[in-house]
Amino acid sequence: MGQIKKTTIATLIVLSAAWPAAGTVKPVLASANGSTPSIEITSGNDVRAGAPSDTLTVAVNGMDITASTPNVTLTDGSGSILNLTTDTAVADGSTLHVELPMGDNGLGAGTYTLTVAAGDVSASAPLTVEPYTNATTIQWDGIYTDDSSSYVSIPSPSPGQDVTIRLRAYSGNLTKVVLKAYDTAQSKSFDVEMTPASTFGPYQLWSATVPASNGGTVYYRFDLYDGDNFACLSGDGLHTSDDTNQNFPLPVGAVTLSTSDASPGDTLTASDPVGDFSGSGQSQTTVSFLDQNGNVVATTTGWNASWSSVDFSVPKDLANGLYTVDLDTTAKDADGVTNVSLDRQTPLLVGPEPAWMQSFYHDSYNSFYRNPFGAVATGTPVTLRLRAPVDLKSATLRLWGANGNGAELDLPMEPLTMSAADIEQATGVTDASQYSWWTVTIPASDMNVAGTMWYQFEGQLASGQTVYYDDNGNQLEGAGQPSFSSNGPSYQLSVYNQGFTTPDWLKHAVIYEIMPDRFYNGDIANDENPKTQKGIYTDATGQETLGPIQFHQDWNSQPYDPNIPASANPAIQALRGNGQWNIDFFGGDLKGIEDKLDYLKSLGVNTLYLMPVFEAESNHKYDTADYMKIDPGFGTAQDWLNLAKAAHADGFHILLDGVFEDTGSDSVYFNKFGNMGNLGAWQAYVQNQPNRSPYYSWYEWTGNTTNPYNGWWNNDTLPQTDTNNPSFQQFIYGGQDAVAKHWLALGADGWRLDSADNSNYNVTWWSNFRNAVKAIDPNAAIVGEIWSNATNDNGTDWLTGSTFDSVMNYQFRNAVIDFFRGTYNDGSVQHHAVDATGFNQELMRLYSEYPLQSFYAMMNLVDSQDTMRILTVLEDAPEPGSMSALQQATYKPTPDDQQLGIHRMELVSDLQFGFPGDPTIWYGDEAGVSGYSDPLSRDTYPWGHENETLLNHYRLLGAIRTANPVLQTGTFTPVYAQGEVYAFARTIRDSKDVFGQPAADASAIVALNNQNQAQTVSLPVAGVIADGTKLLDELNNQWYTVQNGSVQMTLAPYEGAILVTPGANPVAYLQTNDGQTSIAWTPTPGATRYMLLRREGDGPWVPAGPPLSVNTLSAPITQGATAVDYAVVALPAVAPGVGLAIGQEENAVTVPAASVTSPQVQANVHRDTVNLHITQVPNATQYVVYVQQPDGSYQAVADASAHGDVNLKLPVVPGNQSITVRVAAQNDDSQAVTAPIVIATQATAKTQR
Repeated sequence: MGQIKKTTIATLIVLSAAWPAAGTVKPVLASANGSTPSIEITSGNDVRAGAPSDTLTVAVNGMDITASTPNVTLTDGSGSILNLTTDTAVADGSTLHVELPMGDNGLGAGTYTLTVAAGDVSASAPLTVEPYTNATTIQWDGIYTDDSSSYVSIPSPSPGQDVTIRLRAYSGNLTKVVLKAYDTAQSKSFDVEMTPASTFGPYQLWSATVPASNGGTVYYRFDLYDGDNFACLSGDGLHTSDDTNQNFPLPVGAVTLSTSDASPGDTLTASDPVGDFSGSGQSQTTVSFLDQNGNVVATTTGWNASWSSVDFSVPKDLANGLYTVDLDTTAKDADGVTNVSLDRQTPLLVGPEPAWMQSFYHDSYNSFYRNPFGAVATGTPVTLRLRAPVDLKSATLRLWGANGNGAELDLPMEPLTMSAADIEQATGVTDASQYSWWTVTIPASDMNVAGTMWYQFEGQLASGQTVYYDDNGNQLEGAGQPSFSSNGPSYQLSVYNQGFTTPDWLKHAVIYEIMPDRFYNGDIANDENPKTQKGIYTDATGQETLGPIQFHQDWNSQPYDPNIPASANPAIQALRGNGQWNIDFFGGDLKGIEDKLDYLKSLGVNTLYLMPVFEAESNHKYDTADYMKIDPGFGTAQDWLNLAKAAHADGFHILLDGVFEDTGSDSVYFNKFGNMGNLGAWQAYVQNQPNRSPYYSWYEWTGNTTNPYNGWWNNDTLPQTDTNNPSFQQFIYGGQDAVAKHWLALGADGWRLDSADNSNYNVTWWSNFRNAVKAIDPNAAIVGEIWSNATNDNGTDWLTGSTFDSVMNYQFRNAVIDFFRGTYNDGSVQHHAVDATGFNQELMRLYSEYPLQSFYAMMNLVDSQDTMRILTVLEDAPEPGSMSALQQATYKPTPDDQQLGIHRMELVSDLQFGFPGDPTIWYGDEAGVSGYSDPLSRDTYPWGHENETLLNHYRLLGAIRTANPVLQTGTFTPVYAQGEVYAFARTIRDSKDVFGQPAADASAIVALNNQNQAQTVSLPVAGVIADGTKLLDELNNQWYTVQNGSVQMTLAPYEGAILVTPGANPVAYLQTNDGQTSIAWTPTPGATRYMLLRREGDGPWVPAGPPLSVNTLSAPITQGATAVDYAVVALPAVAPGVGLAIGQEENAVTVPAASVTSPQVQANVHRDTVNLHITQVPNATQYVVYVQQPDGSYQAVADASAHGDVNLKLPVVPGNQSITVRVAAQNDDSQAVTAPIVIATQATAKTQR
């Protein structure tokens, strides 16, 4: 067979309806001469579907084919007939040559009947066209679908309408296709096995029918099986190794542009919130401009493609006019073959916008146009207003989602009855009479169901032209844009349940995320042990076994990265370890976290978010082995209780990581490797006896022997749970001692929920989880891991008050990178550069769409365990996609880039600590830890090697936020967003914060200059902060006064400022410079002197020295063996020796104990005793001696108080040739451990060091 041409565009689907209608051929049993007519296909009958050509040789008996050309037809299995008479040639009196229609659009695989008729006699013979398959076939290349009606029978269906979805594949190659679907309206996933249907050329169509969502979106993908291999086709292309990717939407997406009018040369962003512009392999978006006659007049190519957007430029020579922009996105596989094509269109006006279009205006951020602002509680009426041209005849509000109904509800608008003067004062327009003004109120009766609502305006001009006013093209709320399309981007209106509240402590939190293995090793006795502990190994064929884990003896070494190819170079090989994932350990533990609570207090941290602490095989612990046990490498159940008790005593809350969408394959529940001592789900599967294990029903079994169970992101080591299973629900949250309740009872204060929008979760699951948790502790926090907008996560609103209190605010992170770094692909998100105006829009979108109870409790992160380190992003590191794994592992910024990153990081942290919500620190960010994504982002904390500049800055910020409640629950008002300078105000008025809670009146301004040159700005604060208000920039100790409704200030390059109305006493904070520790503080108006106070433990506050001059704003201190609290008061407000003013204890600075060094140890053996002499270690409070056990682990066998030099005696175990010890010097906040000391225990005594 000749080479098969690979189809690279959508192939015309030749269905049976395209054949001529079936006719009837009357059979004749004998010819005139008495012989029985017959035909036989003597050659060409080995035809294979998709062959470029094929000619049949047909032997004819018993009929005359020379008198005239016989009638030749081909009938398919459905009875449809194709006439081939014109494709038939008579070779001689008994032979015909019949050319078959072949190629991509020709005969498909199947059984046909060839009929030859001459005169009034005929004969037939069967013809089999073999499926397209041979040894050289690259089978996945035939996979294809798109969003046209050929593959989606009804691209925009009515709610509940049946839609047939099709997939094309090479005939004969697939044994099964499963349509995996998820309905956002029901928060429900479902699978439909597709049916093999029509064939054409080398292809076969598979089809399935599903109902359209009633008010939401159905997302779907195709899981493909050929009996041996698996692949998945999703909206971003073909995946041959996983099935968790961006899915196709139904209804199909509608593209919107960042502006509805543009000039030649402008750069625009096209967005489709449910579509895809970036394929998994090779992808491209071709942008065509069609004139009003449908002719293509210009073409360009998009760039900066991401899941939901792509940039393109309007050709510079394009004439002014109205165009249809056609965006055709193709996703290609590794062979360059197109698997997915998505074609979307939207109108664009090129050239000046007519005055009548400029008259349209609505601003969802402005309370004149939308009242009340932002998300609203159920039962709240909402008034919406529209400015329009004078000649607008009528206006209608198009509304979706009223009372949870996805169908459109049209509400007629009325002319606004308000005086022109009042309108001008409210809106700032100079002449209200130049416009018409329209208003409508969504009644409370339409606002009774929590969820997301959408609205758009429609108007009719006197000319008869229909015009729509939509949200702006990026759907960032605020000012929108007029358009000619009814499918433009709608405004979002979030509705939450009346009475929804979040824990007060969560609104005042400063969160510190910790990966326990990488934070601090507080107890070497529980260190992971390669001699006894095994992890999962995967070989080149994908087979899994268990093998020894790896342990880093050097705390400051780099995590192993198996992405780095094996190398003969030892230095490179050392960077990848043994090539296995997530089984290299450093020894961090719960005792280490407890040891560092004083350090965390010095940062202003008051909430710990711990990555999983339950028993698991890996270093990250997201593969739970036992939900009811602390991982032995992290300590014991008592270590957990000790940490919880100590943390609560110091004012901390603790969030645990709940990973319920899957378990580990090496777990007591699944037990794939049979080493758990019980019958797990895997044993029940292998034995084909599901009832043998109580855990079998907890998992999603596929029925496919190649992939018998679903794994999270197709990962075999993480079998996905069946969250609909009642037994599993009882275990996680429903039972009396369910996991969620058990750990709350043991000291946890809430849950961070991993992969909370995974396909096996839904709103019902999390609502039940919430009810169970809140019944135990109404103040427990529930925080979901949601990367999308949490009020519109593929159609699901998670912030209605029925599921989560808050989410990990990755949308905040996206905005931060857009502004402070610019256009950049960090491997997770394609970021697009914005100026201060665009940055403000991104933040305001969250403010307007999230309920205040959640907005002020957001986990405002800038990086996490799942992203690049923010410092690496900010120091202009190359995109990870442009670097090999080795280059990423060995990347070092230039000194200039490193300094740039630090400056930007200071600005970013200024924003975090000044913005509503919870500043969230990924451990080590404050110390300058950098790195590309996992595993490089999961480095150890660099104790003793911190970046002092950053560490000092974070400590100052923590103190400022703690001392100023206005930065926690004050109102939020943007006041300046121009160029690269952004500023906002925070206020508390009438002794009530934004939630109506008692709070002292205060004002604050946060200003950020994101550029390398100084900027002098005037910040307008009229109506926000009163004239005459004195503000102190507590970052830079400069005073400002509000005058004539503004604040004049000059910001140095990359400088931030936090201006506040200062309190009665200074804000004190810990600083370290070149190893010297000091307490610094902010100035206080009216102070004549300052007094530094100190307190040990729960003792009284006493002066740390004589009063200091009013110009002195820091004092050196000496760290000792225990933590000490310090505070600063202004004199004469507090007389020497009297103590702190009431309420100032919360602003005290905790100075951790000094770090200790490892002890010097001398050892000698006398008879049956080992004598250890430990030389005194400064600032140590005790020594602990550890002895190595036969399995290589260490066990604590002796301890002593650290008073001078210490002598300890250890017994010699008879028969041992030597004993190996390690000695730790410890205090409350740190420890230092010697290297192993091997002591020979033969009869001859020998001194050893």
